[in-house]
Amino acid sequence: MLYVEIPTSSDLLALASSRNAASVTLYLPSTPLTHKADVPRITLKNMVREAVQQLEQRGAASEEIAAIEQLIRGLVDDSEFWRYQANSLAVFVTPNHIQSYRLPTTMEEQVNVSDRFQLAQVMRAVTFPNAGYVLLLTEGESRLIEVFPDQPASEAVLPDMPTSSEPFIAQPLADRFPRKPAQGTLGDTSAERQFARAVNSTVRAHLRGSGLPLVLAASEPMASIYRTINTYPRLSATTIETNSGPSDAELAQRARSVFDAGYEEQLDEWRSLFEERRDEGRALLDVASVARAATYGAIHSIMIDITATVDGVIGDDGSVTFADAPGPDSYDILGEIAARVLHSSGTVLAVRTEDIPHESPLAAILRYPLASA
Repeated sequence: MLYVEIPTSSDLLALASSRNAASVTLYLPSTPLTHKADVPRITLKNMVREAVQQLEQRGAASEEIAAIEQLIRGLVDDSEFWRYQANSLAVFVTPNHIQSYRLPTTMEEQVNVSDRFQLAQVMRAVTFPNAGYVLLLTEGESRLIEVFPDQPASEAVLPDMPTSSEPFIAQPLADRFPRKPAQGTLGDTSAERQFARAVNSTVRAHLRGSGLPLVLAASEPMASIYRTINTYPRLSATTIETNSGPSDAELAQRARSVFDAGYEEQLDEWRSLFEERRDEGRALLDVASVARAATYGAIHSIMIDITATVDGVIGDDGSVTFADAPGPDSYDILGEIAARVLHSSGTVLAVRTEDIPHESPLAAILRYPLASA
């Protein structure tokens, strides 16, 4: 089972707002396979040494270093924590607090020490998790399938999941005779609706907080019935049509195509809007100009390249001072821009270079034209 904890918007905002001269960001690949959990566990243990070295180079106090080292080693030693993992682990540490997220995407190993957390990789996981679920639903069967980017699909074990509509057919409403099952799109569908509602309740409880997409695999009339009562916000508009009993692997393969198509559609729509707004003077590609716009809350949405790093400092007025190399007095400007966009309730899409218009390290759509300085 893939145990996923994707940060919410409020989580990202809290991380972006955090300021501490001894802020440690750790990213490492992990695995949902319990018998292989020692590999990422050892990796994290080794990353502690690199973090300590960076803290010492930045002149952190010995008691701060000791506190951070103790917090990370406490996570390393937590056997229960390592029983439930995903494909990557993100850890954010200060001398006073440690926060971790188990993520579905595969991340590059990274150790960073600064006065703020480095959020580019975790933002990528939020933007495009490359994982999700398929709900197979017929009158005689219901299964929730977990779809992973690099692991075989598997059925989620949900003890409370109803398995067919038959028990609901057998239960008469007050002052009414027992209901008859629906025939095609005709007949009494109240039993199927109750079945669908019970399935929705169980599925929503299981997916709550995951932030992952859900694809429905069903035929009519169950597909339409379920969509009328669904309350999970990330149900895909695309339905996998099925009348037989497909395997978990078949469902996962078709679901990945739905996920990919949805992501590409989202990117295409954003890029088209960017070009429209650029003609109207409401889109920017220049880092310094985008930094100024982000400072004044003028950015509606932004694409940022997770593979790029631009070192420097952004002033309170939005002015940028670029640095030739990373140092104790600079940080990744792109990450700081993303944080300022989040603070003004803008949308951040963390993508790769080829996804951004004109292959710039960032591209921003403005809420309104920004006056020249």
